[in-house]
Amino acid sequence: MHRFIRHFMSHSFILFLGGFFYCAHSQAPQANVTTRGLSTPHRTRVFSEAIAPGQFLPDWNRGYLVFLTRESLNGADSQSPTVILYDREGRRTRQARFWFPDTVRMFVYDATVTDDGQIIASGSAISADGKLAAFIAKTDLEGNVTQVVRTNPFVAKHVCSTSDGTVWTFGHEVEKEEARGDYLMLRQYSFSTGAMKEDVPRHSIPVRVLPTIAASGPQGGFLRCSDDTVGLYVNPTNEYFQFDSRKGVLERYKADTTELDRMGLTGAALTNAGVFYASAENNAGANELRVRGLFELMVDTEARTAKWVPVNGTRSAMTWGESSSNIAIGRLFGTDGSNLVLMMAARPELFWVTPVREPATK
Repeated sequence: MHRFIRHFMSHSFILFLGGFFYCAHSQAPQANVTTRGLSTPHRTRVFSEAIAPGQFLPDWNRGYLVFLTRESLNGADSQSPTVILYDREGRRTRQARFWFPDTVRMFVYDATVTDDGQIIASGSAISADGKLAAFIAKTDLEGNVTQVVRTNPFVAKHVCSTSDGTVWTFGHEVEKEEARGDYLMLRQYSFSTGAMKEDVPRHSIPVRVLPTIAASGPQGGFLRCSDDTVGLYVNPTNEYFQFDSRKGVLERYKADTTELDRMGLTGAALTNAGVFYASAENNAGANELRVRGLFELMVDTEARTAKWVPVNGTRSAMTWGESSSNIAIGRLFGTDGSNLVLMMAARPELFWVTPVREPATK
């Protein structure tokens, strides 16, 4: 128990952005179609309460900006909401407080939204005697916690939900990880029956790095859900996993990262058409150019290959603190229908743009 607490405190705040999985819509992207560019922004909103310097950046999920308070202590914190949803106008729409009896410290690792607006979160509750209960929990539309599944010894660091009401998670088992043992990292849960499917053996990912809370940089990855497809991109190995529940098969692709040119992914999204996008930037020093861009992961299911391709017109190079009148991608937050929701560099508001898809030229 205490090993876990030490482990969390030493590893959980390494990174600042994103999630680990992405769940795609059941419609597969057309292999001969690619993104030629982005429309001009047709919607902007400022989210000054949820997006502020020094905070973990939230994600856009099923029509809401999902903001987390990742650590709460007994006392005043225990009465504050741990998950807040903001609508497209930037207004607080729904909030929930994840807290259980006898808890003295609460960690909320990730949260997602169901089709009807209920909140699902994963976390760990620590009692006064140091015992830890890892969980996934669900609220009603009033923000009251109504269903809980205890996942010990598995700690679900990232969650997403599909249309059948089940929850997919990516995480680790602390003792087996410390002992370099094997376990399954991708798991599906039902709030009615508990654990369901399990996959992605730990030994199949050779890099010994845990699924941290945040996602950007070499130790990260990304997660989302739609109807019946689950996808996972793992940064340490640059691999993309995709699970189609209709087929019941997990597919695995090694991504060609040549076009990223050593840039790290900072945010990601998957459209209803099954197209996976990511924002990326380099690790620039104070006197170096900061290079950013938006990329599409082109997946060829027949050749079983994947490669990152830059979206035309989104690459920029700016010095720290420099502003630009041109579109310079800051971070991709998610999708909203057919639109991408992103933040421009040096701009505090979110923008809605539509990818322009055209047949690929040979």
